[in-house]
Amino acid sequence: MAAAANIQALANAIQTAVQQAIQQNQPQREVIFSATPGRSNPDQPIDYTSRIGNDLWKQATTSLPHKFDVESSQIYQFIEDLRDRAVASGWLAGQGNIIDIPDSSGTSRNLIKQYGQLSRQNVQQHVAAYLGQSNSRRSQNAQQMYYCIMASLTESGKNKIISEAEQYTVNNEFSGPDLFKLLMNKAVIDTRATSTTLLSNLMNLDDYMSTCNSNIELFNQHAKINYEGLKARGEEVPSFIVYLFKGYKAAADDTFRKYIQNQRDSYDQGESMDHYTLMTRALNKYKTMLEDSEWCSISPQEEQIIALSAQL
Repeated sequence: MAAAANIQALANAIQTAVQQAIQQNQPQREVIFSATPGRSNPDQPIDYTSRIGNDLWKQATTSLPHKFDVESSQIYQFIEDLRDRAVASGWLAGQGNIIDIPDSSGTSRNLIKQYGQLSRQNVQQHVAAYLGQSNSRRSQNAQQMYYCIMASLTESGKNKIISEAEQYTVNNEFSGPDLFKLLMNKAVIDTRATSTTLLSNLMNLDDYMSTCNSNIELFNQHAKINYEGLKARGEEVPSFIVYLFKGYKAAADDTFRKYIQNQRDSYDQGESMDHYTLMTRALNKYKTMLEDSEWCSISPQEEQIIALSAQL
């Protein structure tokens, strides 16, 4: 028994020594860093017959977090979701870049952020140069983008574009960039007159405050849509924060208006505050007051006046 145990121990030791020798003699595999799987090798086509390639397809084409109904009120969220997917999937990386497209003057524009500065012809001509080509990562990415967007549309959204398939079909293949441009045209009419309308909407945010019944969440959404619409068309809006102050001061709640006035005083005195900060503070104040049942509540003095008026 002891001899058998010694033999087994010797065999185990030999096996361990052999494994260690093999590991020591094997060259160390260099780690290729990539922030996301989709950007790991952006210059090379993906092998969809492999497990890794199949996983990349699923990750890139699955529905975005929020369904898009092709309405102007949802554009901001849709663009944010699609931008994140584009970065993660490598649609902006290396030879697979399908998002940066030259405009009519040859200036490169980001399709998702600057869709208003690219014509339908700009997008279609750019896509036609690569879509359908074999061994083309851009061709694969353009179709990933298409299936991602289609999976992210509501039934109502699909019905708005399904009869216009020729506008997002290039070289007999579906084109994500062309589909995106069509959706933007449907959700917001892409004309110069629209820029004037969007700016007018920002300048009259105080009027919109009454339209949305002083719902700060809806107000912020409306302001973002118009602001981002102008930015997408290459328009600068240096007075945006001023328009926001004006709009917030038209809210129905007196306490909220005083809070906004304090913010304005701080801004005028030199506090570094951008419109994102102001909108976040306004929304947080609104939500806190709602939770505490203080939004548009009647003060004790007002209750007395109402009671006296009823007696009279």
